[in-house]
Amino acid sequence: MSSNILKYTGCSAIIYREKDNKVFIAQRKLTKSFGAGLWETIGGGIEEEDLTPIDCIKREIREELNVEIKNIKEFKDYTIKIEDKDKYFIKTFLVELDSEPKPNIDDFESYGWFDKDEIQYMDFTSNCKERLNDYFSKL
Repeated sequence: MSSNILKYTGCSAIIYREKDNKVFIAQRKLTKSFGAGLWETIGGGIEEEDLTPIDCIKREIREELNVEIKNIKEFKDYTIKIEDKDKYFIKTFLVELDSEPKPNIDDFESYGWFDKDEIQYMDFTSNCKERLNDYFSKL
């Protein structure tokens, strides 16, 4: 298998709050091996072969934010290349939560709700800023 072949599938959520057009993002722990200290949307890898992207994002939100999803819909698919290595296929969803997130402090340095202007000055991992800008451009 060539290193440029799609070999990993992940999921991500643009968690939005309609009342003030803000999105929820989190800053990766400084101890992470990849993207330490950078901001990100919530998401993760599809580790089990029979897990669907929607199952994956529900699991990630439950595990990392300790809340359930109120509404979810497919948004966009992305293929990204990380550190000039392999390509990754990311299924992205638009998500509304059923309550305020309660992030695990072991997973994140910081987190919060941010608007379109605020995210422009933040450093993100992989293509998270592109995903967020795509979302804001559709409002």
